Amino acid sequence: MKFFFSCLRSAILGLVGLIFLFIGLLCIGDAITLLQARSWPVVAAHLDECTAQLRYGKSDASWQLTAEFSYGPRLAQHFEDVWTPDDSPTYTKSQAALISASEASAITKRFCDRQAAATLRVSTTDPSRARRSEAVDAGDWKGDLGGGFIGMLMGGAMCAIGWTLFPRQPKLGKTMRARARLRGAAPRKTRTR
Repeated sequence: MKFFFSCLRSAILGLVGLIFLFIGLLCIGDAITLLQARSWPVVAAHLDECTAQLRYGKSDASWQLTAEFSYGPRLAQHFEDVWTPDDSPTYTKSQAALISASEASAITKRFCDRQAAATLRVSTTDPSRARRSEAVDAGDWKGDLGGGFIGMLMGGAMCAIGWTLFPRQPKLGKTMRARARLRGAAPRKTRTR
C-alpha cells in the first residue's frame, strides 16, 4: 500500500509539472508571436462583443476584459483576447464585494468604449493570426516571456521531484541469487584426530 501511494504521489507531481510546462510553452509562444507582430501591418477592427469581470487573486481583485473583434474583408476573420487593462483599479476582496451593479456597468462601458476604436496587427502570410495593437506597442511580450520561463522552471522542477521520489523496487534476480550463494556456502567441517 505504501508503494502504491508513493507511485501516486510521483504521478501527481509529474502531471502537475507537465501542466506547468505546457502553460509555460504557451506563454513563450505568445511572446514570440507578439514580437513578430511588431512588423505586421495595422488593420482596422470591429468590436463584436466586450465584457468586463472581476478577476480575484490571492489577496486582491482587478478587472479582466474579454473582447471579440472582426476584421479583414467582409469582417470574415475573428479574434478574441482576454487581458487586464493597465489602468484597471485594484481592490481588496472586501472592497470588491461592495461594488454595485451600476459601478460595474460604468467600468465595463469605459473599458469597452475604448476598444471600439481598437486596431489589430495582422500577419500578411496568415490572416488568421492577429494581436491587439495595444498589446504589441505596450511590450506585453516581456510579461509573457517571463511567465513562460517561470512556468517552465516550475514544471521542470516538479517533474524532476516526482521522478526522484518515484519508488524503485530492488531487482529480484540479483537478490535471490545472492541469498542462494549465502545458503550454499556452508562452513566446512574439519575432522579432528
